[in-house]
Amino acid sequence: MASDNSTDDILKGVKKGNPLLRNHTKNFKPQQSFEFSNSNDHKTLKTKFKNQKKSIKISTETKTQLDILKEIESMKFDYEIIQLLLDSYVNELNPEERSIYETMLKFRSQK
Repeated sequence: MASDNSTDDILKGVKKGNPLLRNHTKNFKPQQSFEFSNSNDHKTLKTKFKNQKKSIKISTETKTQLDILKEIESMKFDYEIIQLLLDSYVNELNPEERSIYETMLKFRSQK
């Protein structure tokens, strides 16, 4: 019975005119006990975009040069001009270097 009177014991010191306690009844008994968990059960889901998988850091000067090339080539995105530069570079490789490049590209694409 001591647990039944615990609410009454707490309320003894409270003024009877308190509007928050007018319709107060004894505490209910929970069906399940609460267990506090320190682990973070909620995991945030990250949306991954195919065209935004990686980021690279470049100097301000290089960024300016990319912007100028984008403007000359009428391109909107950085990845477009980077791809153009890569294609241009690969086209200038000799056959042996190009073969090495393509082999390494295939190998890394499989990861």
